[in-house]
Amino acid sequence: MKKILVLFLVLSLVLVGCSASVKTSQGVTATGITVGTPLAVSGPFATVGIPFLDGITSYFKMINDQGGVNGRMISLVTHDHEMNVEKGKAAVDKMLNDTKVFALVGHFGTPVVNATIGDIKVKGTPAVYFATGTGTLYNEKATGNDRVLFPVQPIYPMEGRIQAAYAHYYFGAKNVGIIYTNDDAGKDLLGGIKKEAATLGMAVVAESLQPGSTDATSAVLKMTTENVDMIIYAGMQATYKAVVTAMETQGFIKPLLMSYINADPVRRADTLSNAPSVLAAGIYTTGWVKFSAMETAPFKTFETAMKANNKESSVIIGHAWAGWTAAHIFVEGLKRVPKNELNWEKFLDAMENGQFQTPFGGTVNYANGARLGVQQLNLARMSASSATGWVPEQDDMRGLAEIKTMSPQK
Repeated sequence: MKKILVLFLVLSLVLVGCSASVKTSQGVTATGITVGTPLAVSGPFATVGIPFLDGITSYFKMINDQGGVNGRMISLVTHDHEMNVEKGKAAVDKMLNDTKVFALVGHFGTPVVNATIGDIKVKGTPAVYFATGTGTLYNEKATGNDRVLFPVQPIYPMEGRIQAAYAHYYFGAKNVGIIYTNDDAGKDLLGGIKKEAATLGMAVVAESLQPGSTDATSAVLKMTTENVDMIIYAGMQATYKAVVTAMETQGFIKPLLMSYINADPVRRADTLSNAPSVLAAGIYTTGWVKFSAMETAPFKTFETAMKANNKESSVIIGHAWAGWTAAHIFVEGLKRVPKNELNWEKFLDAMENGQFQTPFGGTVNYANGARLGVQQLNLARMSASSATGWVPEQDDMRGLAEIKTMSPQK
């Protein structure tokens, strides 16, 4: 009887020990972590997706060459969805349920992100960094499975508010024109601009375009008729050329301000060919990385790693900086979890444990469920001669409170 009792107690202790162990999550082994990036590396958004992926792969290669994170190598799986919603949904489903990735890193594109957020939350898979500022990511107090989303880039409604503040306080605009694309990104930016403009007493004239439109003549004509002080283009890359071409041909030569998503060499090439007078008047973007970061140690590390990965041609492209940032924030979160405790719940807790410094300027903090992205932006100006296509206009990061202390400069 005593032997049976002793055996029972031993088994009980073993079972208790087992129940107290940390349950692992999919995509994690003793030696590796599998993550996924669904993005567009073909089609009209390839000029964004290719350098973005270059930044991610270069960062992960650097980490793996250093021995990984807590001895685990990072394996990256990618799928090209061409910014097509159905292809994007299929790619994400495959990553979550067939490949069984531990996390998504750098989920790409407003329409695809919006179509798949629900699936990601239901599955409970962490998603770090979204190559979009869609307003559906904004959450001041995420709980439950809403916690799995970790945006870094500025969220479009907040960027719109900051753009309106710059238009009023820095450019001195009293009457601003908004040409926006009739999609989620354009409407999110428009909503933010209108919200802030209402608090400033700034008049707004808004005209919409279909995404990918090749003719913006009627929209620019409206801006000319209303004699707006400047235009804010609230839209994505594919429609930009039509806007600046119409401004040039109609002689609307006034400042143009647009989102950070358009800050790349391709937009400069489009402008040099089609709108040199508009370029001379000033084309600006809000931005969330500092040009002065190019002189810092983190940028030198980025540059070295990109060259080691044979991606040197992407070093000057901001989208590569973004991809590098996505991988960096993910890895920094991993480092906060002890080796033998890595699972989804522990990772979520680690991500919410204090702020993260982005490599090229700015911070992001997920504590207490905050999912707000970066909320301070600077200004860049398109340049005909700069290697990157852009030069700093106001390099310091400013939030709404700081912008409101500025005096008109234009």
